[in-house]
Order: sequence, then C-alpha cells, then structure tokens
Amino acid sequence: MAVDGDVVEGVVVAGGAAGGVVPEVGGVAGVADDAAGGEAGVAAAGGVPSGAGVAAGAGVDDVAAAGGVVVEDGAAFSDGAGVAGGVAEGVCARAADKVKQATTDRTAGKVRRLFDRAAQGRLIPEVSIGWRHLRGSQNAGEPSMRPSNRLRLDADSGSLRQPKRGSGKAKRAGECRVAGQSAALRHIRRRKDLIMSPLANHSFAKMNGIGNEIVVLDLRGSATGVSPDEARAIAAPNAVPYDQLMVLQAPRAPGTSAFIRIYNNDGSEAGACGNGMRCVARQVFAQTGARAATFETRAGLLNCWQGPTPDTFTVDMGPPKFGWRDIPLAEEFRDTRYIELQVGPIDAPVLHSPSVVSMGNPHAIFWVDDIHAYDLERFGPLLENHPVFPERANITLAQIVDREHIVMRTWERGAGLTKACGSAACATAVAAARLKRTERTVHMTLPGGELTIEWRESDDHVLMTGTAVLEFEGRFDPSVFANVA
Repeated sequence: MAVDGDVVEGVVVAGGAAGGVVPEVGGVAGVADDAAGGEAGVAAAGGVPSGAGVAAGAGVDDVAAAGGVVVEDGAAFSDGAGVAGGVAEGVCARAADKVKQATTDRTAGKVRRLFDRAAQGRLIPEVSIGWRHLRGSQNAGEPSMRPSNRLRLDADSGSLRQPKRGSGKAKRAGECRVAGQSAALRHIRRRKDLIMSPLANHSFAKMNGIGNEIVVLDLRGSATGVSPDEARAIAAPNAVPYDQLMVLQAPRAPGTSAFIRIYNNDGSEAGACGNGMRCVARQVFAQTGARAATFETRAGLLNCWQGPTPDTFTVDMGPPKFGWRDIPLAEEFRDTRYIELQVGPIDAPVLHSPSVVSMGNPHAIFWVDDIHAYDLERFGPLLENHPVFPERANITLAQIVDREHIVMRTWERGAGLTKACGSAACATAVAAARLKRTERTVHMTLPGGELTIEWRESDDHVLMTGTAVLEFEGRFDPSVFANVA
C-alpha cells in the first residue's frame, strides 16, 4: 500500500492518496523534476472535485496539472476529469499502471505525446487548455488565476486551435481542498527530451540516383520502424531533405537481403523507387562485397546487380501492368495505351490522352513535342490528385527524340517536381514501345542524368541501369524529431 510520500513507478503519493486510490475524486498531478530520484515523476496531491482545475506555482517553466493531466506554465484544464497516472473522471486505478517518463513542451506535439505516454486512464477526446498566470493567492493553497490565450487541444490529433467566440467560459481553478485540507501543489522546472525518437542519433546515408535525392536508413538490426511523422521530419529543410527515404528492415522472404519500405517526402509510402533501389544496392554491395542481391518491397521481389561499370547498377523492376484495376484507375478503360484525360478546354486541350502503366506504382505519360513548353509544376499536382487515380499518380511529360531515345520530366507522386524518377522512366519506355514508337531498349534523358531501360521480351521484365552516388553519411540530430508526436 502506497502512503503519503512513497514513490511507486516514479509516482509520488501525497496528501490523501494512500493505497494509490482517491475515493470519488480525481487526483491532482504535477510533473516533478526532483521526483523519483531526478526522473520525471508525478506528485499526486490530495484530490480534486470532478471538473475542477488546479494550478501550481508561479514563474516560467513551472508545470502544473488540472483535472489530473500534466500541462505546462501553470495551465489548467477547464474541463477537468482526466487524471494522469491512471485516474479518469474520478475512477480509481492502481499505482502499478501509473505514469511513465513524460515531458511537456510548448508545442502541440509534445502535449499530444504527454497524452499518449503519460496518461494511463481514459482521456476525454477533447479538452480545453487555458494558459494562465499566477498572481498570488486569495487563500492558502488557492492561487488566483488570470486566463489568457485559450486554445483547444484535440487529444486525437494533437492539434491546438482557437475556440470560437462564446464557445464557453473557463471554469475557475483553485477548489483544491479535500476534508478541509489544501492540495499539496508541487511546481518544478520542466525537463526536456525525456521522450526521444529511437531514430535520434541513428546513422544514415545521403545518396542520389541521377539527381533523385535519396536517404538510405538501415534498420535491419533493430525492431525500430519509421512513422509518417518521422519520415516528414527527416525531409524537413533543417534535417536531410530527400525525394525518397529507403528504409531497410529485417528480411521477411527467404533468400532476400532486406525488406524495403519506401517513403515519399510527404510521409506517404511508395511501392517502388528504381533510383532508390540502385542506391540501396550500392550500400549493401559495399558492406558485403556481393555483386548481386534480392530485396523485397511492397511491389514484390526486386533483383539488383552490379552494372557494366563500377558506379552503375541494374535493377530488375519486374513486369509492367496495364489493366485498369491493376494501375489502378477509378473507372474502366479497356485500352490503357491512351485514356480520356485532358487539361484545358475541350476543343483545345493543353495536355490530353496519356498512356497509363503500373510499375508497382501508377504512372500517366503525356506525349508532347517539347517537355519544357509546359508548366509541369502547375499541372502536376492537379493531375496527380485527379479523381481517375484513386491512389494518386506520377505524371510525366515525354518527348520521343528517335526510336532509341526519349527525353522526359516527371511530377512525382508525394514528392513533387523531381530531377529523376526511375519507375517513371521504366513506365515511359514501356508505354512508348507498346505504342510501337520506340525499340524495347531505349536511352532515357532526365533532368538529373541518363538511364538505360530494357523491356526484356523473354520474360516481360523491365531492367533499369544507371548510377548511384554516395554524397555523405551522418547521424540524425535528436532535434529533428523534437515535434514528432
């Protein structure tokens, strides 16, 4: 049984929380820097009638809790009831499930993190937060408060927003007494970076495949994964901007070297990235001395091998798919060599009748006389998100120079205008050969460099050969993930 002053799982029990149970009322929690031997603990102070808020101490960096949920700078939850450490809406919980290490920050992400990792009880889906300043007290243990800048926190999304005018008044905090006893309020300085992404300080390789910006992250030796939020954080300007993030995980299929998850810089996942696979091949070959390897992706198994020169690598991208359901398209098109899709007036469209192909991800190729005569940065996002593409699409402008040479530019799904897109080069070469406008082996010129694409007749597989360049290696600064929930 926990008594006043005991520490259980980093939780300080104080003022009437004997046995870790507060009868009929929620406990009041404040994060203590000196609780539990310097760890982020939670001081359970007395009890609070349901709905009452609590503030603690004056001064910047003070941390208080109202309704039992830890917030910063003397903040009080006007709606109360949710209690960090396992008590919600007056429901009792055991100390064994109390709060683990937690921290707060002035960002919505960190408050969201506190909800996720600190509160073990049932949290109210939406609560109001009012930042308040302490100005002494009216009675002992009853600090007076001035509300300012009220925001609303959505506990599901972690976002903060200004409430509408007249949406409700903050309930006064300060009714802190149980059995005539003032709540024991603890105010201490905030601790930062107690919860850190497992990717902090992890090594990575920054590479490029003919200008396609690639980050290779090898997680095969760990159970760690990458969330969409972390993928977006890595792509931020102050981190390691990329077009695609190639994440190597432990192999799942026999005979493969790794399972590869591919992220676009908007946090979405891609099924294929030919330029990224050449970068992965280069890194793995350098580590193992191998000249060939098989990798698994969402699109299936991909074989990679050393190219004709030391700095070139070949990736077998597998067979293309032409069925409207396989691409996929939102409606039936029996012939996907051309589909009815256009940009501009009906009688004089700017772009029209693209070929559509899947190379593990959807592609639309518009045939033009001059790839530089169109504002792809303007049209690209509109076409990428056109309703005919339920999973969005990569949008390419292609100009056929001769039967063995194509020039192209691509707006890449989830990444934007890019210097190179390997799967788009494969899709374009296949679409041109399917229209009998080129041979099955073609030289592709992209803004970032050159590729050779062969649509092999023997097994229908598409082979892509090009360079992969290592730019530098490093480790992720922990600050990159500071705002990741």
